[in-house]
Amino acid sequence: MDERSDAGLNEQTATDSHQNDEDSNYKQIKRKHEDNQSGDQFSSIINLFECPVCYDYVLPPIKQCTRGHLICEKCRLKILKCPVCNETFETDVRNLQMEKLARTLVFPCKFRQSGCQLCFSPDERKIHEDSCPFRIYSCPFPITCRWQGSLDSVVSHIVNSHKTVPMQDGEDVVFSFVITSEVTVWAMIQKCHDQHFLVLVRKIEMSHYIYQLYALVQVIAPKSIARNFAYVLTLKDEQRRLALESSPISINDCIDDAIAVRDCLSVDFVTAKSFSQDGNIRLLVAIKAI
Repeated sequence: MDERSDAGLNEQTATDSHQNDEDSNYKQIKRKHEDNQSGDQFSSIINLFECPVCYDYVLPPIKQCTRGHLICEKCRLKILKCPVCNETFETDVRNLQMEKLARTLVFPCKFRQSGCQLCFSPDERKIHEDSCPFRIYSCPFPITCRWQGSLDSVVSHIVNSHKTVPMQDGEDVVFSFVITSEVTVWAMIQKCHDQHFLVLVRKIEMSHYIYQLYALVQVIAPKSIARNFAYVLTLKDEQRRLALESSPISINDCIDDAIAVRDCLSVDFVTAKSFSQDGNIRLLVAIKAI
């Protein structure tokens, strides 16, 4: 082969190589554009599910106002009018088509801003968020304390910042507290079964100077742990006995919700005082594994 043939071959090879590089670059650019476009479309779709109140995602069951504006179930229970159009919620109307669409999508974890990068279907998302390692927990006394932190730091926060809250070890203990008209919350930490339980008594004014006491147990752990236990709360004297047997709520559950559905020991203030001795009430607390 002469020099002219070699030069022609080299030139052709260089041209082919350059063309391959251009094709490869084009494919990479095209793929990146398609990925960005797909990501933008995905973001646009899931943004349709944003609740206008809490800005979390509206997931099944999906409620809407009479004009079609979506709202999450949790917020729907708290408001009477649509925050978008101010129309009154006449009935709990569900948007079945949006529910079907939601079940075909995956949604970022609620705690993505804390570091969780995972996405789940609506049902899987609820299960994951119960024990997400990036979950942020609030102080069990939110009325007076705005602390937030990890699950591992909840007990130490209570011990260090709420020094009036006593701690007892054992499955069966007696929670003694002085009932007065000024105090509205009494609490104790009970340590047993390798868990920490918060025994809580709350006083709520039902009408003018008419009070009700509500007592319950909350485990400082996710729901998956809470379902493994049961408790009994007992008030008694020589002639009477009031008792409740129930399952503890988890640190993820709302205490107000448990009180609203009466998943607690409920007794009026006057009756509770009649169980006291010199103003001191003895609440028997028994926690067992099931």
